[in-house]
Amino acid sequence: MQKTIKLQSIRLTYKKQEELQNARSEAKRIMDKFILPNIDSCEDNGQLQKKVYNDIRRESYLPSQVLLNLIRSSFNLKQNKKRNIERITLDYNIPRACKMFTNNGKLYFAITLRPRHRIAIPIEDNGSIRRFQKHIDNGWKIKQIGLTRNNDIIATLSKRKTGKNYKNILGIDTNSNNVSVTALAPQGKVLKQLYLGKNLYNRKAKILRRKSKLQSHANKGSSKAKEKLRRLQRKVRNINKNAVGEIAKQIHQIADRYEAKIVFERLHKFEANKDKKANRKISSIPFRMLVMNTAMRSIDTGIPMGYVDSYHTSKWCSGCGSVNPPHDPKNYAIYRCRSCGLVVNSDRKASMAVAVKKFAERKEYFQFSAKRVPVNALYRGDECIATQATGNAVALSDPKVVL
Repeated sequence: MQKTIKLQSIRLTYKKQEELQNARSEAKRIMDKFILPNIDSCEDNGQLQKKVYNDIRRESYLPSQVLLNLIRSSFNLKQNKKRNIERITLDYNIPRACKMFTNNGKLYFAITLRPRHRIAIPIEDNGSIRRFQKHIDNGWKIKQIGLTRNNDIIATLSKRKTGKNYKNILGIDTNSNNVSVTALAPQGKVLKQLYLGKNLYNRKAKILRRKSKLQSHANKGSSKAKEKLRRLQRKVRNINKNAVGEIAKQIHQIADRYEAKIVFERLHKFEANKDKKANRKISSIPFRMLVMNTAMRSIDTGIPMGYVDSYHTSKWCSGCGSVNPPHDPKNYAIYRCRSCGLVVNSDRKASMAVAVKKFAERKEYFQFSAKRVPVNALYRGDECIATQATGNAVALSDPKVVL
C-alpha cells in the first residue's frame, strides 16, 4: 500500500535556492541532451536506461539513483507532446540519497545534490506534517521523496500488507544454470515448480570465454588486455546484479501468490574439487547476492524468509527417504534413487527437499501422498526435534522417527 503527502518547506536561504536551481538545470540539460532525443526509439524504460545511462553518468554530477529515477519519470511522459521538465520532480530514495531527521522539534530532509554534499530542507509545521507524523506512528514508512520546483517535498509512504498466513513453504535451490523454486503445502501438495534465471549462465558464457583469452595476454604484461579485462569484469558484475534483481522480484511474486515463506539453504564456504571447469561454474553462482537482495525485498513486502541446513538436501529421495549420490554419473541434471527407482530433475528435487526440511523444523507432520518419509535422512545424527503429538525431544537419527 502506498500514499503521498505534500509537505511545505520553510523559505530557504539564497545559497540553498541557488544550489537547488542548479540541480534542476542540470536535470533539464540531461533530458534535452540524452533522454528526449532517444525516448521515441525505446519501447520500455529498461531499454531507455540501457541506451543512455552510461553517457549520462560520465557527464553529470547528480547521484546515480537520482539519474535513474529521472530516466524512469521521463519515460512516463512519452505520450505527452510537451514533455515539460517542470512536470517531473527530482526523486530521492531514503536512505541512499536522502536522510530525514529532526532538530529542535523541526523536521528536515537532507538531500544529496552531488557526491559528499548535502543540504537540509526544513519543513513547515502545519496540518500536512501532523498528518505525515500520524501515518508514521501508525506503521507507515517513508521510502522516497520528490523535490518540486517550489522546493516542497512530496513524501511517498508505504505500508506492509497484513492478514496473510504464510503456512506454505517456497524452497529455493541455486545452481550455476538456474534457480529452482518449489512451493509446497503442509499436506505434501506441490503448488508450483519452475526455474528462474535460466539464461543467466548463457549470457555470461561468451564473456567468460573472452575473459580467459584476455587473462593470458594480461599475464604476459599487455596493458590493453588488462584494461579490457577490467571492463569485462564490470560487465559480468552488472549482468549478475540485473539478473539477481529480476529473480528476487519473481521469487517474492510467487511467494505472495501462494502465501509461502521463502527458504534458502544455509551454504558454507565452497570447497574446490579436482574438476576446474566445475569449480569455475560453482564459484560464479551469485548465491550471496541473491540471498541479500531477497532479504532486502522481504523487509518491504513483509514476506518472511528463513534458512535450513544444507545437509543431505541434494542426496535425499522424496519418494522413499533414502540417501543416494546427488547426481547421476551419466547426466548431472538427473537424480536417480537406487532404492525405489525414482528418476527426477536433481535441482527440482533439491528445492523440494529444502521446503520439506523447513516443515520438519516447524515441528509439523508431513507426508507425500500415502508414503511416509523418514526425517533422519534430512538431519544430522546429533540434531533433535520435538514431536508435535507429545512435545518430547527425540533424536532424529532414530530410524523410527517419521513424519
